[in-house]
Amino acid sequence: MSPLDMTSIVVASGLTARAKSIATRAISVLAVAEATVHGTTPDQVHFHEVGAIDALVDICGTAVAVDFLGPDAVYCRRITTGFGTVRCAHGPMPVPAPATTLILAGLPTRDGDLEAELTTPTGAALLRALTTSFDPVPGHAVVAAGFGAGNSDWPGRANVLRAVLAERVDGIPASPDEVAEVVCEIDDMRSEGLAFLSERLFEAGALDVNFTAVTMKKGRPGHRLTLLSTPVDRERLSDLVLRHSTTFGLRWRTMRREVLDRDVVTVATPDGPCRVKVGRLRGRVVRLRPEFEDVAALSRRSGKPIDVIESEVLRDASLPSLG
Repeated sequence: MSPLDMTSIVVASGLTARAKSIATRAISVLAVAEATVHGTTPDQVHFHEVGAIDALVDICGTAVAVDFLGPDAVYCRRITTGFGTVRCAHGPMPVPAPATTLILAGLPTRDGDLEAELTTPTGAALLRALTTSFDPVPGHAVVAAGFGAGNSDWPGRANVLRAVLAERVDGIPASPDEVAEVVCEIDDMRSEGLAFLSERLFEAGALDVNFTAVTMKKGRPGHRLTLLSTPVDRERLSDLVLRHSTTFGLRWRTMRREVLDRDVVTVATPDGPCRVKVGRLRGRVVRLRPEFEDVAALSRRSGKPIDVIESEVLRDASLPSLG
């Protein structure tokens, strides 16, 4: 099964738009790593190493869970990879496996003290696709915890993965929210190529991608690409820009940003449910924004214009009031 096959299955599924985005991003990360290891391109990869069906189930299951919980941020401690060797389709491989090593490049890792594969390529791809920060978790109160046991049995060691859902505690400042900004100018690419580059970058985990019309040397018209990413993803996304665009160089810097605290509520309308993003500034609601994918689906179903659907959604009495 190729990454394109897996992506097609996800896109055609009944998953929500957010779950599909998470799943396709993880598949893309996995495909790029496997293609690099095998000296080919992502569209030519076949996932015999990671077990295509198992990987797809793991990725989609995780995407559904994260979408359902709707966290504002995902924190991860240092990743324990294990060490030694593991037997794959090509024979014995070092731990971490080559694809895992590529995916985890730039992330904080440690071998641990157990001779086993503790982080698989699929697990690494999910961490890369989901994790907001590897900094210490800010002040929080635990809401719930989940535990999953694996099949391997190691003497004196519980093979258990833990995930914790928590709420940020008021009055305890969060870690600074930092992003990397990558910029370059391009004057010799077709608009279709720029659109494809933007699509690839979003699939690989970019936070934002935009193009601005600029005038370059000798009066040539061109475009300035501005890409935002998490600091840990900056190098990997910069490599994508250099490989999939015609630019000969780029520049980048780390910046701090301030964002609204966000959650999602579901509004019941006569035409069906619609999710609404709620933005809060220091606890006060300042933004209500219906999810466009849901609005578009309701518009297609009912025949009503998009602006009418949005007005009906925002008139719902169950929504919080703007402060």
